[in-house]
Amino acid sequence: MYAQRLRHGRDIDAPAQQPAKGRECSYNQCGRPVSSRSLCEAHYQRMRNGKDMDAPIQQPQKGRICKQTGCDREALSKGWCGLHYNRSNNDIPMDAPLLERVQNGGRGAM
Repeated sequence: MYAQRLRHGRDIDAPAQQPAKGRECSYNQCGRPVSSRSLCEAHYQRMRNGKDMDAPIQQPQKGRICKQTGCDREALSKGWCGLHYNRSNNDIPMDAPLLERVQNGGRGAM
């Protein structure tokens, strides 16, 4: 930051600017809190990536259950829990048995 201020002729001893609290996204009366360049995080990422700014913003969905039959874990990504998502990406059969965790490094009780 020192080099930037020096290069642009700004006061190098001035306190760093903090993002304004309470500002809202300037895109189409979005209303979400500002992240960068007067836009919320979703609109800023869409602007950077050249995506459609008017598409609806998806809200994270909590409480979903894994789409694998018989699994009651919370879904984290693409409808899968962490275990089944990992298996789908690594060509591991979905019905492979779960490995049990070994406690105490496998040395037994101390």
